[in-house]
Amino acid sequence: MRAEDFVALRRDDWNRLEDLLARAGGGSLNGLAPAQVLTLAALYRRATADLARAQRDWPDEPVHRYLNGLVARGHGIVYRRGGEVWRRIRTFYTETLPRTYREAAPFLLAAGALMFVPAIVSYFVVLANPDAAYAIASANLIDKVHHHQLWTNIPPADRIAVGGEIMANNIWVSMVAFSLGVVFGLPVIYVMISNGIHLGGVFGLTQAYGLSGGLFEFVIGHGCSSCRSSWRRARPVS
Repeated sequence: MRAEDFVALRRDDWNRLEDLLARAGGGSLNGLAPAQVLTLAALYRRATADLARAQRDWPDEPVHRYLNGLVARGHGIVYRRGGEVWRRIRTFYTETLPRTYREAAPFLLAAGALMFVPAIVSYFVVLANPDAAYAIASANLIDKVHHHQLWTNIPPADRIAVGGEIMANNIWVSMVAFSLGVVFGLPVIYVMISNGIHLGGVFGLTQAYGLSGGLFEFVIGHGCSSCRSSWRRARPVS
């Protein structure tokens, strides 16, 4: 079949689709009756099939460009969500989000256990024996704590740069954990346990010297991995 014959065969449906799209107007379906919406949907599906054929058989013909534009217009209307923004926002927070968390509860609990169980164990180990902190933190950091100082007391002039480092570290940890899921999540287990051990150990050390409140204020505003980022920064440059 030639492109001209194809156009002659399908032109009536395309014209009807164009007419319905023009009636819809405003990028929505509000201007159409229910029966017209069903007709538009059926004609749109046929137009997508016609576009696929035109891409295959006549990629350099005007019919291909025409159908591409027609389907693009239809897509913007057929798949555009309607109004009632506040109702959809309320539904998201009262139904969709809680349901998503309930469905993911086993994974969330497992992830929490992988991080916080090692953190609790590490916390009490270092709290009972502060010298054990040398296994997880730098001597520079531990020396600051011995002198009742927190390495999180960042000079105002450096806070923008350090904030960037902390953000980059948090994003890096998240990306590593996400990407390592491709190997059945096994390396992710190491990442989470390692972060838990570091987090709990440093909290145990600061608790032993009465500084855990200041560390908590710092960590809670930045995420758990910010603690790890900041003590990396406190390490001496070799």
